[in-house]
Amino acid sequence: MNLQSQIDDLRGLFGQRNAMYLKGQRLFFLLEAARIFAKHVRKKSSKPNLESSLASLFSWTCAVADEFRDLPVVDAMREKFPPGRCAYCGEPVCACHIEKRKDIVLAPPDPIQLAWSANDWAANLMAVYGEGNRKNGMQFVIGRLYEEIGETSSAQLLDIHRHGMKLEAMRKSVSHELADVFSWILVISGMLEVDLDTVLSEKYSGPHYRCGKRPCNCGPHYLHHDMEHPYVLQRTR
Repeated sequence: MNLQSQIDDLRGLFGQRNAMYLKGQRLFFLLEAARIFAKHVRKKSSKPNLESSLASLFSWTCAVADEFRDLPVVDAMREKFPPGRCAYCGEPVCACHIEKRKDIVLAPPDPIQLAWSANDWAANLMAVYGEGNRKNGMQFVIGRLYEEIGETSSAQLLDIHRHGMKLEAMRKSVSHELADVFSWILVISGMLEVDLDTVLSEKYSGPHYRCGKRPCNCGPHYLHHDMEHPYVLQRTR
């Protein structure tokens, strides 16, 4: 299943329920999912808890993207993260300086990436950026994730006040910010050696674990329920 299909699959499960939430509420849930994941990292929680909370973080990023109606996030990722090289410095292993780097040169979208799953994207990001991110450490990476979530929110809030900005440019701006959010989730997946394809499939394929329905028919969502998910419970007994 490619990345777009994985995103669409989560819409099929949670789309109707998520439609009950406004943009700001979805962003809150995304930030809360990031907070819970960061807490699991800090407390050195079990691998199943890390995997499940990372999948929840991925799911809420999809929920935010879904609010914008067919936002071309995968295309934005193809432009920003081409196969085998950094779009900023052009090197196969990123040689950028964190404090001062060149402007990005968006790549022509490579058709090969349309077939990539979350794991494939993670592998490419690790090949290009893994060395630097390992040196900087997990807390740095989590900080960058929070930064990109904030920039996604800023893009929504600020772009609507740029009166000369056309709709296509607004959608592209948000697409690129969400592409960055996805990229940091996938970098984390690679650093923790999480098989995200399998975790997403086992957590979210089929009916929802609480209501037994697909689409999910649950009422209000509470992220602490994630620790009660069979994916976690079956692996921590």
